Amino acid sequence: MILLVTPASDAAERLQRAPDLEGTEVAATLAAARQLLARHSYRLVVLDQSLMEADPDGADRLFQAADTALQIVLNLAVTSAPRFLQQVLAAFKRQERETLTVGKVVRRELAAELKNTLTAFSLHCELLLDSVGLPPETRSRLETMQQLVGDMRDRLGG
Repeated sequence: MILLVTPASDAAERLQRAPDLEGTEVAATLAAARQLLARHSYRLVVLDQSLMEADPDGADRLFQAADTALQIVLNLAVTSAPRFLQQVLAAFKRQERETLTVGKVVRRELAAELKNTLTAFSLHCELLLDSVGLPPETRSRLETMQQLVGDMRDRLGG
């Protein structure tokens, strides 16, 4: 769902009528927009540039309240519905790319942390296996654990 924050009712009506923008809610003020954000979750918040210029601190509070919603500032007095839609779709594509990038970074960092832990675990197993007088059953279990650790490291890429 999209939250459109603009005092220009004509721009809001024009954009709400666009077929690809169904489900767009409109707030005429920053305070009204914050109230809507407190009650609903939005995928995108579009702020009219005139409101941001008139109250930069209020705009900042609005975007803080928007939490994880995408945020766009547009001059809605001169933005046509097709241009608005183009900006919305571009924002969604940016978000998708950023999400994929963050996912890759998180997976890479997690794999590195797991590899370090597995290396430490493997070294401890190795030290125990070098112990004198280790019962055969314990030795067998440690060797199995060491093999499992090696398999996990291989699956994590080394």
